Amino acid sequence: MANPARRAGLYLLGTAAVMLVYALLYQLGMARLEGIDVRFIESLHVVAETFTTVGYGEQADQWESTAMLALMIAMQFTGVALIFLTLPAFVLPLFAEALASGPPRSYDGTGHVVICSFSPTVDTLVTELRARGQPYVVVEPDADTVESLQTDGVEVVQGDPEDGEVLSAVSADDAEAVVAGDDDETNASVILAAQHVAPETRVLSLVEDESHADYHRYAGADEVIQPRSVLGDSLAGKASSSVSTELDGAVEIAADLEISELLIQPGSPLDGTTIGDCGIHELRGTHIVGAWFRGEFVSPPSPTRVIDEYTVLLVVGPEDGVEEMKRRSLSRDAPHRATSPSRGTASSARRSRRRSPRRGCR
Repeated sequence: MANPARRAGLYLLGTAAVMLVYALLYQLGMARLEGIDVRFIESLHVVAETFTTVGYGEQADQWESTAMLALMIAMQFTGVALIFLTLPAFVLPLFAEALASGPPRSYDGTGHVVICSFSPTVDTLVTELRARGQPYVVVEPDADTVESLQTDGVEVVQGDPEDGEVLSAVSADDAEAVVAGDDDETNASVILAAQHVAPETRVLSLVEDESHADYHRYAGADEVIQPRSVLGDSLAGKASSSVSTELDGAVEIAADLEISELLIQPGSPLDGTTIGDCGIHELRGTHIVGAWFRGEFVSPPSPTRVIDEYTVLLVVGPEDGVEEMKRRSLSRDAPHRATSPSRGTASSARRSRRRSPRRGCR
């Protein structure tokens, strides 16, 4: 730890300085008061013997003047004091650290992202936030998971994210956003707690069952991502037209960081490739955190999984990286149209599609 190391350095430097001063005083006192010339190294040896309480050897009978005896008395008390200072400076802090009860329970900061519960998707999000220097904290109730995250250097606090006091302890009211990434029932409670503790902070929620989405909105979520609903709408759109835009508007999680769901069109540059060979590694800071393969959600997807026209990718990263992945998800045969990078839904996209025969399908 930095503080114990700093204390140790200051203690050693201070002790060395005191010993040098006493060595100079001893050498000067012996020459002026006792008329005996003593080398500096001999004076330092006497000081070391005094501080370590091992005795004085042959020079003890040479101290006859009152001033010299007073100097030796002062030296003795100083040595004992320095020895006893090691207790509060080093020994007691070590005991306190050893007896400390568990992981941290609070986080003090502003402009950070509060992430409720840990998952593979959250793991990717944390990696991206750390790469961008965006402060964050994960609130995780499981002690073993917290210990593992601490070992990996993740900023984590142990606590129940459904508890308003826990959210207050991680400064949710001063956060940029609260991300609810647990199961639907837990997320609803997290949203309510966040609204109570930090009504001005944006809350993002992920729902597994689309029937719960409205409840999350009623609870106060600013953004609700509905994987199953998005997948159903996108497949319905694919059945009626070969032209589609991104499934949903990109949701901004933090500054310069978006998450978006992309439906792969038949004949697009991504159609037929794998997760590992789709070229996303070329886009700095952009990651595929999850994917739907014919209705099955996988997070994180294996690099060997094949991307086809029934795949929906969940992409997170900077706006330019997400936009490039959107471009690659479009069919080469599809007409190019200007679309908003962060607004629009699947339903509105379908309403604007031209009723043309499917081309480029396999």
